[in-house]
Amino acid sequence: MPGHRMGYVRISNGDQHLARQLEGVAVDRAFTDTASGKDAQPPQLEQLLAVVHEGDTLPIPALFAHN
Repeated sequence: MPGHRMGYVRISNGDQHLARQLEGVAVDRAFTDTASGKDAQPPQLEQLLAVVHEGDTLPIPALFAHN
């Protein structure tokens, strides 16, 4: 049985758009957090890590680091 495609999005404020973060990326289930970078482990990321299994795919369309 093929795995699931999971998505994760974290935005730090209401000015950013959740939908735009996974635009063009097909996922079976998306997990979203609105949290600042100071939060060590956002709750939806914890949930994603609890349900993702071997064979699942977690597409990463872009990585950004802001210092």
